[in-house]
Amino acid sequence: YKGINFFQKAEKNINRIKKISSKNVLKEAPFLIKFNQKSKFLDVGCGLGNILAYAEKLNFELFATDYDQEALNFVKSQFNVKCFNGDLIDAKYPDNFFDQVNLCHVIEHVLNPKELLIEIKRILKPGGVLSIGTPNSASFLYKFYRSLMLFRQKVPDVIDGLEHTYIFSEKLLADTCKDLGFSVLSHFT
Repeated sequence: YKGINFFQKAEKNINRIKKISSKNVLKEAPFLIKFNQKSKFLDVGCGLGNILAYAEKLNFELFATDYDQEALNFVKSQFNVKCFNGDLIDAKYPDNFFDQVNLCHVIEHVLNPKELLIEIKRILKPGGVLSIGTPNSASFLYKFYRSLMLFRQKVPDVIDGLEHTYIFSEKLLADTCKDLGFSVLSHFT
């Protein structure tokens, strides 16, 4: 994060988000659901906290996990957030605890996505919301980029880098979630 001043860029964006209205939050982050009461929001793999900034504007009680302690230190300096350094399963959150869980560019890095989704199902309250952001292997952009990289005899390094263990299509992700007892409310790109 230090090499390219990611902390400064993240702080600038967080400060921008803190100034916008709740209505604009829902336009910029349509995957967030505004609950009526003080609700619990978990950002799995929170990085530098951009999604937490949106959730804070909607008055969520904030929770975050990440493997990067430096990122968590930064997040704690920006928000009133309870953080866990490590794997979600090791955090041992109580059953039916969160109103919304967010996975923004996390599921494609996980060795066992079903295990992660089962854990999220356990900690999510009935009627709670799981939002997932991930590359779509069936999209035109993904297919074009992969073809270009194969033609150039290179490993795709942005969308499908070596750190990505699983890339879902929209259908496969929806089917996997449904098989585990989730309902798919919406999909957007």
